[in-house]
Order: sequence, then structure tokens, then C-alpha cells
Amino acid sequence: MSQSESQTGVLTVDGSGESHIGGRAHNEDTVLVRPDLDLYLVADGAGGHNAGNIASTLAAATVARWFEQTRAEASTSAAFDQLGLPRAARRLAMAVQQANHEILCVQQASDQHQGMGTTIVALHAVPESRVVHIAHVGDSRCYRLRDGRLEQLTDDHTLVNDVLELHPDLDDQHAAELPRNVTTRALGMSERVRVAVRSLELVPADTYLLCTHGLWRTLEDLEIWHVLQQALSPREHVWTLLGRALAAKPTDNLALVVLSCDVTGSIEGLGAMAYGGPPRTRSSARRRRSGAPEGEPSSEEPPDLEILMLENEWTVPPDADGALLSVPAEPLPLREAAKRTIGRIVAPSPKRPAPPTSPTLPHIDVATCQNCGELVESANSYCPRCGCPR
Repeated sequence: MSQSESQTGVLTVDGSGESHIGGRAHNEDTVLVRPDLDLYLVADGAGGHNAGNIASTLAAATVARWFEQTRAEASTSAAFDQLGLPRAARRLAMAVQQANHEILCVQQASDQHQGMGTTIVALHAVPESRVVHIAHVGDSRCYRLRDGRLEQLTDDHTLVNDVLELHPDLDDQHAAELPRNVTTRALGMSERVRVAVRSLELVPADTYLLCTHGLWRTLEDLEIWHVLQQALSPREHVWTLLGRALAAKPTDNLALVVLSCDVTGSIEGLGAMAYGGPPRTRSSARRRRSGAPEGEPSSEEPPDLEILMLENEWTVPPDADGALLSVPAEPLPLREAAKRTIGRIVAPSPKRPAPPTSPTLPHIDVATCQNCGELVESANSYCPRCGCPR
């Protein structure tokens, strides 16, 4: 737990996370919870032969190591650089770039790990400044619950979003024929990766959810909202969401981190932004998954998307759920590639059936860690938070 003291009280951020094998033969998702660094992330690896697990684990370890190595410098640096950009946001983006570099080095050193990659969404909280920085690459997501509204803060780096960003006038019939599960940006795909970063105000009572696509493809946004708006601890939110996802029989791994922001003492002058109203998600003409009611458009600018990933001719194999498009040797500009691509897709992507409205939750045996008091799945030999054997 991290905290900030001022005349307006103590602002605290508490987080918990969990990864589960879900419906796969092995787990390639990784969770990082480092309250000592105010750092939290999830990563979704891909590549086969256990390479996906190596990619996601290496990404998480590299980001954490970068934060450890730069902690002293960050504590003495000015909050903003000469361009007026938050140094903490640049620090987070540099950590993700370093993770991309490390993955590429492993690829070059081992033929077995060629083609491995991982998505990532990372959150760095700065309670003393009441700011949160979010960086992501790929289709792992960050949600925020504020004043009863659920909003998706990240835009998926997927083929659908990339094409529709260039062709918002594409008719619904052709848009429905675009493959839904192709990720166009990930760590390990090129020497430099474009990291989308946002810096937002951290407000008491905020709840953040970081998750891989295994969770958000299994649970509708409205069901996620129903869980997060309950008065539970982050650990209880994690277990409740995980239980509901397992009840819906997921086809992929599951990884999620839930963070809550709270304050003790007077809250006068905190400047909380009041949104109010029904739950919503960050959506546009590029995407419409949920039937949840929409609120007023957000005034926050979304990160730019610019992907040069598509080849002139390409096919998506039937089992390409969550596949990563490799970067061609001489990539075509996305605008031209999208023009040549539209019309070549002949079959719509299969739609995921809606989850049951009242799922029967599976029984998960849990116990309490004798050292730190965290809930631990009985099948685990060690506590995921403190590492003590059970």
C-alpha cells in the first residue's frame, strides 16, 4: 500500500492481483503487484512452446527492475521535463521499451523463442501528486470505476481498431467481417514499440482494473461493473471477478489486478471529478461490445494510434484467437494495406456467446496466509503477496 500525507488527509492506493490458467493447457499470463514501487501490471504472452510465458514474465521483471534502478533518480527529479511532460510517465514508457528490448535479445539468442511476444498494461500511481500514469501495448486493458461509471481507459491495438480508425465510414457488413482477435502491437515485434501512455488525476474512491483479454472477452463490461461497484477490498474484487469468469468457462488464460484509492482524514480541496450516472465504457465508432448505457463523451484525449503492421496479402488461421501479426520486412503503410485488405475477408469472426445473467460460481477453496492475512487459493503452496509457504 502506498500513501501520501497532506493537509487534506492521507491518500492511499491498495492493490491485489491474480493469474489463472483458465481454459488453456498452460498459463502465459503474468501479474505484477509492487506496492513498494507504486507499480502494477498484467502481461499476456504468446508464442507457443512456453515462449509466451517467458515473454510475459520477462516483461514484468524488466519493468520492475527498471523502476528499482531508477527509483533514486526519480525521487530527486522535477515532476515535469522541459517540454512539460510528466517524468513519471516517461519513466514508465521507458521501462516498457526496455522490456521490449530484453524480449528481442532472448529471441536473438534462442531459435526456440523466435516470434514470442507479449501485450502489457502497466499502472504507476503517484499518490503524493495525486496522479496515475497508464502505459499499454496490445489488447490488455485498463478500466476505471469512478462515481458509479465504468470507463475503459485504453484503446485496444487490434486490426479492427486500426482499420476502422482509417475507415470510420466502413459499413457494418464489412466491419463485421474483420477478424476480432488479431493484435497488431506487442512487445517483441520490432526494435522500437509505440507505447500508449496516459496521465490522469488520482481521485479518492477510484477503482482501477488491469486485465488481459481472457477476462474482458469472458465477462461483459456490465458484469465487471456490477462487481467493482460492490464495497469489497481489491483482493475480494479479484476473487469475485475470477470466480465469475471461471463460471463462464473461459477459453484463455485470465490475469487481473484491482486497485482502490482511498483517503483518511479531511478530503476538503481534493478536487474530485464528479461524473455520475450509469456505467459506461470508453467506446467510439471503432468498437461496440457492451449494451451498457453510455454517458457523456470524455474530454480526455485518447492516445494516437499509428501501426505499420499489415502485409499486402495475409490470412488468419482458424485458431488465431489472440494471434500477433508479425512485422513484415518492408511493411506497407497502414492506410494502403487497409485498402488492399478490406474485401479479402470472406467469413465473419465467430461471436462469443453472451455469459449467463446469473452464473453459478465454481467453488474455489481459499485459506488465509498466516503471515500477511491475504486470501490464498488452497492449491497454492506459497502466498502470492508475501511469498511465505502455506
